[in-house]
Amino acid sequence: MDEQINSLIERTTNFTKKLETKYPKNIVYLLNVIIPAFIIKYGYREERKILKIFEEVPLFIREDPNSNSTAYFARSIVNDGKDFSSIKEIVIQKYQNSSLAELLDSIIHEYNHAINSWENEFKEDDKYLYMRTGLSYIVYDKLDFSSREEAINLTLEEIINTRQTETIIDIIRELASKNITNDALKESLDFLHSHIRPAYKSNAYLLQTTLSKKLIENRSFLPSLERLRYSGHIEDIAPWFDEITGEKNSFNKLSKLLDLVIKKEQDLYSSKFFINHKIRKIKTLINQIDELIDLYDQNSIYK
Repeated sequence: MDEQINSLIERTTNFTKKLETKYPKNIVYLLNVIIPAFIIKYGYREERKILKIFEEVPLFIREDPNSNSTAYFARSIVNDGKDFSSIKEIVIQKYQNSSLAELLDSIIHEYNHAINSWENEFKEDDKYLYMRTGLSYIVYDKLDFSSREEAINLTLEEIINTRQTETIIDIIRELASKNITNDALKESLDFLHSHIRPAYKSNAYLLQTTLSKKLIENRSFLPSLERLRYSGHIEDIAPWFDEITGEKNSFNKLSKLLDLVIKKEQDLYSSKFFINHKIRKIKTLINQIDELIDLYDQNSIYK
């Protein structure tokens, strides 16, 4: 196993040498450990695809101290008259003030969105174009791409992506225990291992992850959802989930409730009036979420 990992590290460090003129040293330093961890997470058979994504999706640093987000995955739509495609990029907005762990988290989180949006990126009908980010779709009016309808499944996408970010960071910590023959990378892994707490928990989307904790810990839910999300077959998710709960439209209902709770929470923070009423409303929505998650959990073979 160590021999296989060392061979992987040799290939990925040769790959990152091509990035040394594009990115600051500490970004390349992190990519040297991030890229092998992604390949271990998604499987050695996916190596070519993952390297292609890191090559074709550039990372940019654009400081924005006024932004609430530390980083984001951005795309602009291209239409050649026949097919739709996109120009992709990862943007880091809090580079100067981010700790090494925060920078690691941001890069992994955003590239994980990119990797899980690669297949079946677009679908369309006569009126709308749907651009996929993992589980979520952003809906565009095909006559006016400057207007955009609200994203679908956005909260659930962030829940899954945050959990996978934690998993990939745990893989990086575990690599430090291997017999790594690349001395520079071994030193990097040891340093990160000492600066990142065990069973790493991301600060991103904490409320969403807390809301769905039981669902994430269910042994059948996350592996099935991850597989369909990675392959881009997300149209199969709702029927699969509904079959387990025995309740029609239960997946769509769960997703909409999660999105609504986050909106209500954001509204609460900016409100000065009717605070107690808004808190009661959020609690009611959370109870409905819990009921759906309990229904799935009770009917699952593997828990």
